[in-house]
This record gives sequence, C-alpha cells and structure tokens, in this order.
Amino acid sequence: MQDLSNEKTVQMVKRVASVVVTVVIMIALRYSTLITESDPAVFSVTLLGLMLVLSFNIGKLLSRLNLPTLTIYLITGILCGPFVLGFLSSATIDNLKFIDTLALGLIAFIAGGELRVKELLRLKKVLVSISLMETLVVFIFCAVGFITITPLLPFTQSQTFFLNSLIALIMAALLVANSPAVTIGIIGEYKSNGVLTETILGSVIFKDIIVIVLFATVTTFVMISLDSTAEWSMMVFIKTIGYEIGMSIVAGLGVGFLVYLYIRFIGEQPVLFVIGAAFMSYEIARQFHLEVLLVGVSAGFAVQNFTKQGEALVEHVEESLPIVYPIFFAIAGAKINLPLMLELWYLALFLTVIRVLGIYVGVRKGARLASAPESVQKYAWMGFVSQAGVALGLATIVNNKFPEWGGYLQTILLSVIGINQLVGPILLQRALDKAGEISKPIPQSSILN
Repeated sequence: MQDLSNEKTVQMVKRVASVVVTVVIMIALRYSTLITESDPAVFSVTLLGLMLVLSFNIGKLLSRLNLPTLTIYLITGILCGPFVLGFLSSATIDNLKFIDTLALGLIAFIAGGELRVKELLRLKKVLVSISLMETLVVFIFCAVGFITITPLLPFTQSQTFFLNSLIALIMAALLVANSPAVTIGIIGEYKSNGVLTETILGSVIFKDIIVIVLFATVTTFVMISLDSTAEWSMMVFIKTIGYEIGMSIVAGLGVGFLVYLYIRFIGEQPVLFVIGAAFMSYEIARQFHLEVLLVGVSAGFAVQNFTKQGEALVEHVEESLPIVYPIFFAIAGAKINLPLMLELWYLALFLTVIRVLGIYVGVRKGARLASAPESVQKYAWMGFVSQAGVALGLATIVNNKFPEWGGYLQTILLSVIGINQLVGPILLQRALDKAGEISKPIPQSSILN
C-alpha cells in the first residue's frame, strides 16, 4: 500500500515537472522571434506539440477534482490563448485549423459508428420526440428572448420590428445547435452506457440533421424576405436543401465504402488511414459545399450497419482520440474571446439562461410525450447544453451571407458558446452519474457531489 502511494507521488511529481518545463519552453518561445520570423509554420507545429503535452498532463493532475477532462482542456486553452498568457496567438491558432478538420472528421466517424440501426429503432419514438420538441421549444424561447433585448443592441436599435424579427429567427437557429464533439467525448471518457447515454447520444446526432434543415430553411426565408426583387420558389428551396443533405449522405456513403475496403482487405496501419479519411471527408464537404459532420456521420453509419467492420472502425477512431482531443479542445478554449465575453456578459448570460430553460422544458416535455424512462425525463436535458463546432460553423455562414449584421450575431454567439462550453460538459457528466451509467467511478470527494 505504501509502495502504491509512493508510486502515485512520484507520478504526480513527474507530471508537475513536465508542466513546469513545458511552460518554461513556451515562455521562451513566446518572447523569441527567431523561430516565428524564420518559419511561422514550424513555430505553430512546435506549439502544437507543447500544447498536447501541457493539456494532457494538466488533465491528469486535476483529475482529482473530477472535472471532465474536456473542461480542463478548455480552461488550459483559455489560459494559453491570446487573451491571457499569450502562448497561442490568433495567427498561430489560424495555422492550426487542420486540427479542427481532423477532430471534426473523427468525431463524425465515431458518431455515425455509434448509431446502430437496431438501437435506433428501439428508441425511435423517444429520439424523435425529444429532438423535435427540444428544437421547437428552444427555437421559440430564443427567438422571443432575442427580440426582447433588441432595444439594448446597437445594431438593432434603429431597425424595424420586422427586420429585428428576421434577425431573431437567425439567432434562434444558431442557438438550437448542440455539440456532438463534447457529448461523444464525455461519454467516451467515462465509459458511460445505458438508456440515458443512448438517448442523449442518439438525440444529439439526430438533431444535427434537424439543425441543418432548420438553418437552411430560416436563412433562405430571411434572404427572400430581405430581397424585394425575389420571388418565393418552393422548388428552388427544396432543391437547395435536398442537395446539401442528399449529397452529404451520398459522399459519406462513398467515404464509408473506402474505409470498409481498407479495413477489410488491407488492414495495415488502420488508424493512419482513418485519420486520412477524416481529412478527405472534410475536404469533400468543403469543395462541394456539403455538411462535413453529415458526411462523416453517414460514413460511420454505413460501415457500422452495412458491413462487419463497424466495431473495428469505432475502435480505430477511439485509438486516435487521446491524442486529438487534448489539443482540439485546448485550441477551442484559446479561441474564446475573454474581453468580448466580459463586454457582452449580460447579453450572453441572458441568452444562455433562456436557451437552457428552453432545453429543460423541451427535453422534459418530449421525454414525457414518448413515455421515456424516468432517468431520461429527469436528466436528459443536461446533455443538450454544450455548443461548439456546428454553431461556430453556422455563425460563420451567417456572417458571410448577412455582412450588415451577421458579424454582431457571431460575436454574441461566441460569448454564449464560451459559457456553454465550460458548463455543458460538467452538466452532462452529472447527468450520467445521477443515472448510474458511468463505468468510471466518481469519488465522493468530487466537487460535483
């Protein structure tokens, strides 16, 4: 027993030393212009490796607090970002965009791989009821809530009520989005399994499709409403939405077929091939204006349900996540604009509260309508709070389509996402623990108890 205690102490000392050495190196790089001036790409990749080491070791050191590791990674990123210690500048973060590409592709693969037709059919009533009701209630709550604060916003004060209503619809569509990345990350970290886990995971992924359709519908409606020369064309509208969703699924099936062929007939270094396939999925989506998550989800779904290689795909993706997650979520934390959050904290907090209230009402109502198990009715809403990549991507589209005021919405949304990213993982962990579905034990000393 004494030897075990000494071993843990030595392990902790080693991790502390690793953190200290890493920080010292990052400080040296921060104030040295030799590498940055000679080759910014080398500098960015160097920081990438250091951030991976730092995030991983801090996550291990703070595991006694029993905060979700993803939250610790986010906090690490905030501290190392351009607004606190400055280790990661905005330019460096831009140079590391390929990490987002890789992570989103892998997250989509594993999300699709976790969708098993038999389980979906068993839970179809609950999934559909919760997803639709939560989307509807959150959309209404956020649209009405945003309209009430338009007199406080500089870019809406002088606008007509009609225009403000259109802007509110766009904002509500953005706030409906969730984060499959966080959901999958927390469930994987705590090896959670059970009806609540299946319901939250299935609903969040299924909701991605609903969010895409809702966003396309709202933006098309707003664009037509703002264009006095435009005429409503249902056929054009259907073609636009049908292309994005249909072609995303077709592309995903193609990628899934390639993954199946490789795992089935070659099998050499499958993790590296899956990583390459993740990049390929993203590039296909970017080139043909498709939804990257839907491409990856379709690929994972196809391999899981139409071949015998589904479990192998999930296993290979999971092997890569311990390397990808620390840096992906640390960079996500570094992107959070702290000065902006402080400036807009009251608006962000108001919209966050309205959104969470809508989630609570919508999920509980949907669960009751479907006669879901008690654990789902009581705790499922906690799994819908996190926001990340999907919402950020949609906000960028809004900024491009509506430059007059889209940037303001993007700014406000970033502040809301910052709050949701810190609170959401903790709530999801709490829900899974309360439902008794966490395999990794949570100590009684946890700050969550």
